Amino acid sequence: MASKVLYKIAGEYPYYTVNAFNIYYAGGLNWVKTGGMYDYINMIALAIAYILVLAQIGVRLEKPRDHLIQVRYLLQGGFLVGLLSYNLMTGMHERYSIFAWLFCLMVYVLINDIRWLRISMIISLLTFLNISKVLDLSLSNIYFVQRDLSNFIVAIANIVILFASLYIITNSLLSTKIMQKYDSMNIRK
Repeated sequence: MASKVLYKIAGEYPYYTVNAFNIYYAGGLNWVKTGGMYDYINMIALAIAYILVLAQIGVRLEKPRDHLIQVRYLLQGGFLVGLLSYNLMTGMHERYSIFAWLFCLMVYVLINDIRWLRISMIISLLTFLNISKVLDLSLSNIYFVQRDLSNFIVAIANIVILFASLYIITNSLLSTKIMQKYDSMNIRK
């Protein structure tokens, strides 16, 4: 049952991107058919996302006392899946980045780290620019967003925010892990 759902998600649209300003749009692949590769590309993107989520949670498997820490890493995991899916999966539409934005905002509300608010604001702006362009054209019955410099910059910004987010999460996890080792060494003395 679960494999059928994942297969349906991964193979819904046989295009690299459907007006989503992501890595495929930046590469000039908007509304370009993927052939038979889209299933494999999406399965790889989903696998990368879930491996990163599991690795993130695995770093924190030392049974944290605080349940808010567990909620934080689950929300960050949802954010990772949303942002990686939007940027790396094929068949994405312009509105699919909203899921990453929602998880990002929830992480900010939970931990009150200004970096998460900044990421949330940037994703919100990029999503607005993408959706407004698509809606503007659709009012004229045009459903194919032509590649131009402003859209290309938004696509590149989406990719940059993906890597910046991965850096922030990785840095946070590693600094937490180092502090835990340091604390455990002080306890032994």
